[in-house]
Amino acid sequence: ANYVFIWIRRLANLTIYGAFTVQSALLLGLPLPAYEMLLKLLGLAIGALFVMLVMQNRQPVAQWMRGEDAAVLSSFRRRLADVWHVLLILYLVISFAVWALEIPGGFEFILRASLLSVVIIAAAKLASIAAGQFVARAFQLNDDVKTRLPELEARVNRYLPLLEKAGRSLLFLFAGLGVLQAWGVDILSWAASENGRGMIGSLATIVIIVVIAFAVWEVVSALIERYLAARDSAGGAVERSQRVRTLLPLLRNVFMVALTVMAVLTVLSELGIDIGPLLAGAGVVGLAVGFGAQTLVKDIITGLFILLEDSISVGDVVD
Repeated sequence: ANYVFIWIRRLANLTIYGAFTVQSALLLGLPLPAYEMLLKLLGLAIGALFVMLVMQNRQPVAQWMRGEDAAVLSSFRRRLADVWHVLLILYLVISFAVWALEIPGGFEFILRASLLSVVIIAAAKLASIAAGQFVARAFQLNDDVKTRLPELEARVNRYLPLLEKAGRSLLFLFAGLGVLQAWGVDILSWAASENGRGMIGSLATIVIIVVIAFAVWEVVSALIERYLAARDSAGGAVERSQRVRTLLPLLRNVFMVALTVMAVLTVLSELGIDIGPLLAGAGVVGLAVGFGAQTLVKDIITGLFILLEDSISVGDVVD
């Protein structure tokens, strides 16, 4: 508080008393060119104080920007923390130059863009905090759900940090685009162009494919898990046969591999990669592996028939 008070007093004294002094000199007969020169020197002195303030707080602000290693956009934040003081000093120099050279509408543009940037960043931060609290409450599992789906909590805890990071990254991406738009970088025109629409459509399609793939996998896993962990009306565990307990996890793994391959091929197709040669190459490689490892393939097929015919199951003892 004392540090803030000292700097407020320095800036206020220099700005207020300096402005009164220069204006008084003009009223007392100071020539207009000298008045303008003194006014520019006063602005330069105020800018120099701001530069000193930035340099004094270089390390604390950089440490705050870096945050934790697992923070959202941690790599970008580390790079920004290393150069934030340079960017801010450059901003101060450009603002002073625009004001000193009296560029028409320049200072008003910088002021308006700065205010809009502050509002956008503050709104993004508040939205990030609110979204984090909403996600934390929405994904809380009650005891009944934990009992019926014992592995669901572990899966939720695995996806929840990823979901939070993805949401915050997307939010800050939109905030960054809004800041660029405020500073005159016409992002909306590019987004409305043919290339922009194509790229945005491809990215949206890829995101939808990945989300659907994860959702389908989780639904199938939850159904299998619920079936294996079913309980009767008295609360006791329903006994499932060893064959079911053997086949269902195997089918789940097979489904995961098939779903992953389909999702990857679809994403590659959306990226503009011709998957026809990939499929042909995979077929040739599979055929070569099949001929080269006939014993392994025979053992796999034999194992599948053993499982399907229920001749040996998990829990059996074999001599």
